[in-house]
Amino acid sequence: LTEAEARFHDTHLTFASFDTRLVEQLVPGLDIPRRGTLGGRASLSGTTSEMAVDGDVAFDDAVNGRSRVVARGVVGFGGGDVRARDLRVRLAPVQVDLARIAMPDLPVRGVVTGTATLNGSTTTRLTAVADLEHIDRGARSHLAGRGVVTMRGGTWMDIDLQARPLSLVTVGRFAPGLGLRGSAAGPIRARGSLNDLAVNSDLRLPDGGALRLAARLDVQG
Repeated sequence: LTEAEARFHDTHLTFASFDTRLVEQLVPGLDIPRRGTLGGRASLSGTTSEMAVDGDVAFDDAVNGRSRVVARGVVGFGGGDVRARDLRVRLAPVQVDLARIAMPDLPVRGVVTGTATLNGSTTTRLTAVADLEHIDRGARSHLAGRGVVTMRGGTWMDIDLQARPLSLVTVGRFAPGLGLRGSAAGPIRARGSLNDLAVNSDLRLPDGGALRLAARLDVQG
């Protein structure tokens, strides 16, 4: 069977203490960058290009602890592309350290909890509606809103969020020289490409002050 022809018929899986080293042995050429064990359940139905998924999977990282993801919706794989349709995901929670696989210098840690609904493709256009909370060393941020990322012809994004609130301590970890403290609440809008991203915000501080920002950033370089 080709990848597109492979089909799952009402497949239900339950697994526990499934070591990542065993996964690498079962899938030749696969190199999993983190060591740990997988456990949970998954129900699959459909082809690999359009598969209905209902799963609850936890990954126990040998160093950083547990990440748990609950997902339900339609996903597809093929040609280097990952597609989603009404894919509802709950993070309960997920370790931020996993993002260091792709971004080794990421200055934040902690965990993310919350929900997101995904639609689209990782090679063309991906949309998300999310309500997420991040906690890192006592600093808490709660962000809710929507975002669109277009990958065709270069990465372009349109993100509209509400901070409820946003930890300025966490923001300051990306630029320690600013010495940011406290938190702020309000709308945040980012629109443009990674090397020309327009950011606008109108944030309120707990003491009644305001923090307004209008900037163009090169976050790629």
